[in-house]
Amino acid sequence: MAAAPIREVFLVHHTHMDVGYTDLASEVRNQHLGHLDQALALCRDNPDRPPERRFFWTCESALLVRDYLEARPRRQGDALLDALRAGWIELQAFLTQPLTELASAQELVDNLAWACDLGRREGFPVACGMIDDIGGYAGRLPSVMAQLGVPYLVAGVGAFQVHLPWADLPHLFRLRAADGETILVWNLGIDRRCTPQSMAQLAAVYGQGALYLTLPFRKALTGRSGRGVEVDLAHDAGGLSARERFGELEARLQAEGYPHRDVLLQYGGDNQGPDGGLVDLLQAIRQRPDMPSLRLTTPRHFFEHMERTCGDRLPVLEGVITDPWNLRANPSPGTLRRHRQAQRLMTALEARSALWEKAPARRQTAALEAAALDLHLGSDHTCGLSEWGWERAFSTSTGCRDAAFDRYRRSWQDKRHYAERALSLLSEADRVQRQRLAAARLGAGTRLAVWNDAPVPVAGECEVYLGRGGAPLASLHDESTGQPVPFQPLGGSRCLLVAPEVPAYGLRWLVPSFGGAAAPRLTPSPCRLRAGGLALDIDPASGRVVSLRLMDSGRELLDPGAATGLGEVACDDLAGVGYGVAQAGMSRDIVPHRRPPRLDSVTAGSDGPLFTSCISRWMVDGPRGPTRLERTLRLYHSGPRLDVLIRVDKPENENKERLTLAMPWAGRGGAFAFAQNIGCVRPSTELLPGAMQDLFCCQDWAHLWAGDWGVTVVCPDAPMLQFGDRHCPEWGDKQPFTAGSNHMTALLYHNLLNTDCPIWQDVLETFRFSILVHVGAAPTAGALHRLAASTRPLQADCLTGGGSGRRRQTPAPLRVDGDDLRILAVRRRDGAIVVLLENTAPVAVT
Repeated sequence: MAAAPIREVFLVHHTHMDVGYTDLASEVRNQHLGHLDQALALCRDNPDRPPERRFFWTCESALLVRDYLEARPRRQGDALLDALRAGWIELQAFLTQPLTELASAQELVDNLAWACDLGRREGFPVACGMIDDIGGYAGRLPSVMAQLGVPYLVAGVGAFQVHLPWADLPHLFRLRAADGETILVWNLGIDRRCTPQSMAQLAAVYGQGALYLTLPFRKALTGRSGRGVEVDLAHDAGGLSARERFGELEARLQAEGYPHRDVLLQYGGDNQGPDGGLVDLLQAIRQRPDMPSLRLTTPRHFFEHMERTCGDRLPVLEGVITDPWNLRANPSPGTLRRHRQAQRLMTALEARSALWEKAPARRQTAALEAAALDLHLGSDHTCGLSEWGWERAFSTSTGCRDAAFDRYRRSWQDKRHYAERALSLLSEADRVQRQRLAAARLGAGTRLAVWNDAPVPVAGECEVYLGRGGAPLASLHDESTGQPVPFQPLGGSRCLLVAPEVPAYGLRWLVPSFGGAAAPRLTPSPCRLRAGGLALDIDPASGRVVSLRLMDSGRELLDPGAATGLGEVACDDLAGVGYGVAQAGMSRDIVPHRRPPRLDSVTAGSDGPLFTSCISRWMVDGPRGPTRLERTLRLYHSGPRLDVLIRVDKPENENKERLTLAMPWAGRGGAFAFAQNIGCVRPSTELLPGAMQDLFCCQDWAHLWAGDWGVTVVCPDAPMLQFGDRHCPEWGDKQPFTAGSNHMTALLYHNLLNTDCPIWQDVLETFRFSILVHVGAAPTAGALHRLAASTRPLQADCLTGGGSGRRRQTPAPLRVDGDDLRILAVRRRDGAIVVLLENTAPVAVT
């Protein structure tokens, strides 16, 4: 369709919730309470005003309404609900501004469900979601939104380190998920005659109402300037008249072939409150005959208008727009690791409670509610205070320990505390729940209660601690079958069990006997491991894995020409990281300088019926002391599985750095896929323009299929992976995605971002990767989900019962018929057990 002149502007006025960006998190949330007070005051007289004099406010994030209802007197809360019913204030569906790929499946549902439930309960519609700043979305987000009755999405993308605003996409389109569900997306974007690298200001989409309309006209009419989207950056019209400034938008849309007569402009700013003079300003602009009609409104009215106007002519796109903002999870890798631990624990606790308890304990319910909010805030896109211009406060003497950064550090701690507090609350609730449920079913004598926190039956590794000074474990057998259970002493009163199959979210009893036990056994040849049909060889002089091959066929699985070997960590200093807003943070001039590692040792690891292992240690010199790296390789006897455990001890320093772990699989041209919270993505065929291609957030696993063999990498701790020859941050956006080599690279840590993220961090963490090898037919997505879940370690508690009383019956095991159905979550709601299921479809992942 040919471009047409703009007939009407639908102006949507809102704040952008950046919790902890312009001020500390608690300060920002208090400020938003005041913003809603102001919004209510501004729309109080709407019933007595003509339509063009009415004030409308859009509440971008439902957490602001939730806070208000809790932190204001009842009469003020009732006034807010009245305004929502009247339509003067419109509530958007998302609780926070989430990184939708980082959230768990249940979190993603809950992030939308709170506002939807409130709307149904209080009698007002919640039809639209608004996500600002963020540059991508989980592939099945349309499925979740559509099933919750939220058909519309405003893509208010920022202008910093994103592809989407400049992508070759329609401005208004239906986004269809793999299951056929669709949502209608408003995607105004940014001037597509530019590129992200050529941008010299942060002209965020959600602030273009200010950039092209309110700021220039206010200055022209009153001589006063206002603030732009970013509160600490200048936004001016560059000497243009107000009408010329608006004309830039018209010219841009015409050049892009914008096919509609009406346009939505967002007038939002980072944690900024309502514009009390907006109604008068718009009335003054309306007096100009050279301007289109202006309507202050809310998003739902724009979408409904466009559906009436355009009908079936709106384009439909199917695919995934992966999000560059996932980069913000890596500057604090320990926080990300604990966040993911807490997510898994939350899912297990809720499932166990639903399946095993008629009613959960009150303290458990309170802990789950508090942890859920922390997880939502942890998945939110804001990671710390705005730091534009931080380099001007940098001192060469004190470096990153300078007092100028103390307040920034506190903001980073706020983000870290969400994950730590959630994990602490859930760990305690988990401890109490497991003890309570097991004790009710314990007979006489000592037993090991082995719990499975996965949604599929699991048999395999389970570490148990027998207590300081306790008798060593001599033997172990299964209570129900009497069969012996192999175990592997680890030392320090710890053993690793090879547990028989435990039902999904279920329990299995093992009977121990104590006495003399063999000492922990070490691998006899640490540079030559053989188990589970795999052969692994290590060069003792460098620690490099020189071969990983299939024992029956001799097929080599590794690229012998790779610069970095399997399970090795590359420590790069990064030169050319730009500061400020130049190139919108997407510079392609970054040059990595590898810091060479020094091998310290290759030693034998634990050996036994479960696995055989070896340990390699390196040191890498740095400006504030060495980075110490320890790699443990475990080959399992049960099948072709290799675990790589990486311990990183990196001191804080003022360098720009990147730590990556290499997995250089052999060959070229393989097909990659990875799991999201719901569904999986095949980058070569499913990425839409605007998607991040250098880095993918892999919820559970990443998979490579190379013709007649493949590998699945399960990544519970460090989910950010790069595929092929692509390395972050090259900012590659050429379609379609091509990987080149079959390499995978895990991004463990970086500090590439110069604002709203930790600039410097020490790292002291252990990350686990489980590598599963496939031969023959390619597995289906359902099979990969089950395999990934089966690598999750079982949990064990040692209990002693007196034999009095009746043992409570164990619930029937949870079972889902059909290999293509995947359990995402189980919870009890309104007296019923609700199972969140995904149909993965019987399609091989190739």
